[in-house]
Amino acid sequence: MDRRRFLGASGLAIGIGGLSTGFADRQSKRSSSSPRNSTRTDDTVSAKVDLHAHLQRGGGQQMADRYAELGFDVLVGTDHHDDIGVDGSVEAETVGDYSHLEFPGPILNGVELSASHHVNVIQSDDEMIKQINHPMRYDDTADDINQLADRVGADLVEVTERGEDIQGYPTIADAVEQLDATPTTTSDAHSPEAVGAGHVVVEVEELSGDNVIRALKQGRYSLGGRLW
Repeated sequence: MDRRRFLGASGLAIGIGGLSTGFADRQSKRSSSSPRNSTRTDDTVSAKVDLHAHLQRGGGQQMADRYAELGFDVLVGTDHHDDIGVDGSVEAETVGDYSHLEFPGPILNGVELSASHHVNVIQSDDEMIKQINHPMRYDDTADDINQLADRVGADLVEVTERGEDIQGYPTIADAVEQLDATPTTTSDAHSPEAVGAGHVVVEVEELSGDNVIRALKQGRYSLGGRLW
């Protein structure tokens, strides 16, 4: 992925020490208009997505209902692999099945692999993407994260800790500009009360799971949530 394309396409401006004030102002205005449901322009749909959610741990349908209430357009399930009884190796790429949940939009099946580092695997019908989760817990440098991303094939890296401000994690704040994988903000919600702390807004031509993952790989998304 060309990370510079992501920076331009999303309006993100990152400098040493964190996200720039100008970007924060624009994102705050965008987030304040929630709830939002698949905002459509002539060419695209803007879909609100949380890429890190422990749906089963948080109560299953209760979590799905809360995401719907807050205007999310796509539901993503990423419970720990041992919570949902699937293989925990990156190579296996085995995800959970959340198709039993009721939700008005697409549902993406996923898993959080919980070894030395946590990695999300998220799948749609024909696409898959991987995200490195909360590397600030391990005090990783940019080189550490880039090596891990290359090893597991991750396109994305979560740069918040359960939606908390990136500025609270100076190692990650300093590393963001050097990351090969593009940054995301998520909630890492384990309960309905935690839903909405972080999300991304993905630009797609038509709303589907495959289109959302393709857009993420191409960097066609911006950041949202309680960041500033």
